[in-house]
Amino acid sequence: MTEKRNNINALGRVLYIIARIVRVCICIGLFFIAVAAITVPALFGKIDINKHYIDINSIPDTKVRIFKDSKQQLTMRVNNKDTLLAKELTKEEYDAATEIYDKVQNTTKGAVLAYVEASLIFSIVSLVLVIIAIKNLEKFCLSLRNNDEVFTEDKPTYLKKAAKLFIITYIISVLSTAALSGIYDGNYSFNFNSIGLVEILVLFLVAYIFEYAIGLDSKPIEATIAKPKKTTKKKKEEK
Repeated sequence: MTEKRNNINALGRVLYIIARIVRVCICIGLFFIAVAAITVPALFGKIDINKHYIDINSIPDTKVRIFKDSKQQLTMRVNNKDTLLAKELTKEEYDAATEIYDKVQNTTKGAVLAYVEASLIFSIVSLVLVIIAIKNLEKFCLSLRNNDEVFTEDKPTYLKKAAKLFIITYIISVLSTAALSGIYDGNYSFNFNSIGLVEILVLFLVAYIFEYAIGLDSKPIEATIAKPKKTTKKKKEEK
């Protein structure tokens, strides 16, 4: 039992360190996304979307124009110097850039700005929820490492809180994908991540297993408390 308890302590310590690192990285990413959400509207005002090109004038002393040449190849012109993006990007990156360019050309500037801002806001909300969920997982790992008893009442509480926050994040992800696709091209598409959903359900399952084990641990205690009451009744009857 001591060896198994040591393994639990070691695993709890490793999971706590990993969770803390992930949470710090997400916090850093959240900061940059928040900065982008604030600065994008100002920068977007310096972008000109035309039927034949896209001008980006947000960089000081630099004029950037993205367009398609006579051969319909996506080209980027920086200060009158043209560069074929097909030579600078991989095929997958070039196809993605071309698809984005074509859709932006057929979309109003306001719709593009709304899409970008909505994407950033949804990301901020989701990341905040994930940070809180990971914080609960850290508390769970600390409880595993610090307590002598494995099955204590606080552990399923931490797991349930984390699982509920993850399920809310999952729902936001599905709904935001549909909303953003509607803003982007008018087609509402739902993207379900079945693996992510299974992971959340497993987290709920572990929480309920902990609750069940805690209930089993409490039953013998209740039984020992009940036994003396029966003996006292027998003694009274004998008298």
